[in-house]
Amino acid sequence: MTNTVMDRTGCPASLWLLCLLYCCAVLNSVAHEKPHWHTPLEALTGHTPDISALLQFSFWQPVYFAQDTKFPSDSPERLGHWVGIA
Repeated sequence: MTNTVMDRTGCPASLWLLCLLYCCAVLNSVAHEKPHWHTPLEALTGHTPDISALLQFSFWQPVYFAQDTKFPSDSPERLGHWVGIA
């Protein structure tokens, strides 16, 4: 799964560990037939995990984030890539 995600997104090979962690987060947040269509995290904690971030963003998706600027003419945004849930 990790190789497929890295291939489809075109992320650098140096991000293999972050991609692996992302894939683990996805697999731990998806319901499985056994035990009784619960997620592994739900089976462990008893609470349904929040998957909203996984639904809104995909691995290595370009995103803008806020930065502190010293001058009003500077852009308050910078371009980055989403690599998983913090």
